[in-house]
Amino acid sequence: MTCREAVEHSTNAARFVDELLIKHRDMPGFPFDDWATDAASFHGVRALWQELFKAAAGDRHADYENVIEPRMDADFSPYDVALRDRQRRVAIHPERRGGGFTLAMKFATDDYRPNIVRLGELPDRSWFAIASDVDPKRLKAVFEMIRIYVSTPFKTLEAEERMNQEFIKAYGHLFSDPET
Repeated sequence: MTCREAVEHSTNAARFVDELLIKHRDMPGFPFDDWATDAASFHGVRALWQELFKAAAGDRHADYENVIEPRMDADFSPYDVALRDRQRRVAIHPERRGGGFTLAMKFATDDYRPNIVRLGELPDRSWFAIASDVDPKRLKAVFEMIRIYVSTPFKTLEAEERMNQEFIKAYGHLFSDPET
């Protein structure tokens, strides 16, 4: 990606997030902090994250499906999708303030059988877990990280680990504990 393309992507992400927040600010329950107990907040937070993921993933969003049936339960992420072959997963958990992210991965060994993942047999091959509030700077970072994660081919675990380190370097400061 050229510098010009990077700037264009960043500008598009910023514009999209700003418009997304304008749209959702008028929805009942915004910023959707009570999503685990309030149906309006739950549907609002699902819509927000779904729109953000769809825009960030571009055409690749159609390859993703819900990992579990979305539910109003604080122990589960209200937006949790994976590729059908379970090679990649993105789980987004709303936070009241702040957030964090982690990119976890495992070897696709001989015993890795994606067809039985639904039965709880094995974890997903690559899992990008995000926790975030609706702070515009964090949402823009989430947008960019999702865009990069879903579009970058991983030939080795080292490539995924490098991506994780690059995410930490570029965006980690935006997800630090808001109390510190």
